[in-house]
Amino acid sequence: NVFDSIGCLTKDSVIVTVLPGPDIKTSNDTGVCFGNRVKLWASGGVSYQWDRGPATAEYDLLPITSKTYFVDVTGANGCALRDSVRVDVGTIPLVELRSDTTICEGSEIILEANTNNDVSFDWSTGSSTRTINVSPTEESKYKVRVFNSIGCEATDSVLIGVDPLARASFDYSLNVRSV
Repeated sequence: NVFDSIGCLTKDSVIVTVLPGPDIKTSNDTGVCFGNRVKLWASGGVSYQWDRGPATAEYDLLPITSKTYFVDVTGANGCALRDSVRVDVGTIPLVELRSDTTICEGSEIILEANTNNDVSFDWSTGSSTRTINVSPTEESKYKVRVFNSIGCEATDSVLIGVDPLARASFDYSLNVRSV
């Protein structure tokens, strides 16, 4: 209600219709190893616009740093909503085992996966520790795979030869003389 300068009452009304936004769905937040591509997607609209990216439902990119990517999705009624997808870029870990070597039969050797990265370990022996103790009876190859929380991985292997122990054999004969 509004009164004018001479006291007359004026009325007006407005009908506000709230239109629904599009039912947006996007790819899940994800991780990718440095140097690999990732494809993001959005659905639920008739048009799409990724920030600093394409005006398409899919966005194929080669990220170099971790980042949140935003997409504006417009529905058939002209209403638009914004959503986002987080992409974490992981470094490829480094791992190094000792050089190939030979041990004596019956000996034990400690193999250590040298890395400065925060990784998990998966040895060909089934172990999941940084170091393993092995005592092969014949030439054997040991492999370790390291991987980080994003799934980036590296491998290395070492060949351990086995020198057999020297075997001594003695032949003797007994000479007995009668007197």
